[in-house]
Amino acid sequence: MRIRTILRTNAGVWLTLPLTLLAVAYIANFTRSADPYPVAVTAAGLAALGFVVPICAALGAWEGGRLRRGGTWDLPTVRSRYVIAGWALGPVVAAGCVSVVAAVLTSTLASGVAVPDWRPVLVAFLVVLAHSAAGFALGILVPTALAVSGSLLASFVWMVFLRGLDPMWLRYLNGGAIELCCDISTDLAPSAVSGPLVVAIGLLAAAGLTLATTRAGLQRRALALAPLLVALVIGSMLVSELSAYPAVPRDERQLLCSDRDQIRVCVWPEHEPRLAEVAGLAAKAWAGWRAAGVSAPTHFTEGQDGVPPDVLRFSFAMRSSPSVIVSGFAYAMLPPWPACADFGPYLGFEAFEYVHAWYAAHGGLPEDDLRSMYQASSGPDRPPVIELVDQVLAQPLDVQRRWLAANVAALESCEMEPQLSLSAPNS
Repeated sequence: MRIRTILRTNAGVWLTLPLTLLAVAYIANFTRSADPYPVAVTAAGLAALGFVVPICAALGAWEGGRLRRGGTWDLPTVRSRYVIAGWALGPVVAAGCVSVVAAVLTSTLASGVAVPDWRPVLVAFLVVLAHSAAGFALGILVPTALAVSGSLLASFVWMVFLRGLDPMWLRYLNGGAIELCCDISTDLAPSAVSGPLVVAIGLLAAAGLTLATTRAGLQRRALALAPLLVALVIGSMLVSELSAYPAVPRDERQLLCSDRDQIRVCVWPEHEPRLAEVAGLAAKAWAGWRAAGVSAPTHFTEGQDGVPPDVLRFSFAMRSSPSVIVSGFAYAMLPPWPACADFGPYLGFEAFEYVHAWYAAHGGLPEDDLRSMYQASSGPDRPPVIELVDQVLAQPLDVQRRWLAANVAALESCEMEPQLSLSAPNS
């Protein structure tokens, strides 16, 4: 088929620009990552797959239906049927891939990332190809109206409906859920890539076998679905260990560290421009806690996996203000959530905001920012946070430490009530 004919008659050619503009407009409305982290902002661009892939499946079905209606597919041909299918599907697949690239670039460039991560893009390309081929095969087999509507609906259900089903790992079979990756301390899970790739390859193989058996009996056509079934089993095995997010801990050898005033501060490479500033804030917070007589770690890190308990783990974004960073240090000083709180009442939780405010105040958080943070924080049975913390801060340091120790103990336990006053600790 001549290229001029393809450009004039193929639906993929005519719809490339509208589909691309739609993908760009859709992604442009998404909240961009606060950090220029390539894998996260690239994955965010895959949100457009939810409509790009079903449209490509329907366009593939339309092109297959054209060959079926014209009787071209059943005629003797010099070229392989796969070559013919390739010429018909090429513009459709190109339209889908161009739309995906445009969506990804919209996400990455808006976040300051020049080069997208290749893994989500690879998954997106193969998913577009597989669904387009499956739609084309259906268009060859059944009337065009049924093929187009059936391909559109089936592809949409597969790409979107799985997100709401249990078990949760089902969402990762279609490739679109990669958009849920990642915060800056995590990386894309290898199984979140391999799982949908295997399923897409299985769907592509099933479509290819279907095209090879169009003249065969119903039983042989049914056998053409075997690659897809096998791929679904293998893909399910690969993604079954994934949870709410398709992520694994990031390699902490990538952390960049600074040593200053006895304090070691480590951040991810995307945060390197603020490393010196954060190191200064950490040194000031550590000095403030030590001056108050509170033991504090000398190692501050954004790493989250395998970090020893005597290391302070924190996180921030490039756009975070110094006050937000100091507040994050204060949160990191709080004891971890006790396991018993997952199964019953947690009385100590009432002390959370008070203890955080105390750590933030001694850690260098400006008074105006502290008051702004907690000005409306109170409850029917507890005093306003600022009111009580002001009273505590006005006391001698030994009184403050006793009050802090009582509330930290309550945070570590489920049965101990917090001390929301300057009276003797509850027990």
